[in-house]
Amino acid sequence: MPVRLRLAPAAAKPKKKIKKLRPIIMVYYVEYNRCLGDAIGRFIRHLERCGLVVIKLPHKTLLRIERRVGEVTFAQLKRAVTSGLNPRLGSAFLSSATTGNAWVMSNRSNRRGIFVPV
Repeated sequence: MPVRLRLAPAAAKPKKKIKKLRPIIMVYYVEYNRCLGDAIGRFIRHLERCGLVVIKLPHKTLLRIERRVGEVTFAQLKRAVTSGLNPRLGSAFLSSATTGNAWVMSNRSNRRGIFVPV
């Protein structure tokens, strides 16, 4: 009786890549100097009106900001922080707790209102 050989199966379809899920909430920390009117409460309310969740931390000028992905873009976050600072003397340090990136913005420099990566 002849022996039958098994043939290798046809090439299988490549598996689909699994997309990495983006977090729903991005967390940022903002250290700022010279907000408009030097009123921290007004600055916090300004950010909350822009759709951000703001928590004041025990350090005087440190805020924790939570941004929902899809509701508020990163550009809108930067614009909200910039518009709440003194246009001549204000500055801010923005760091992302989610990604680890950091940016500095100073209205005293030659790049007024622009967040520069650190």
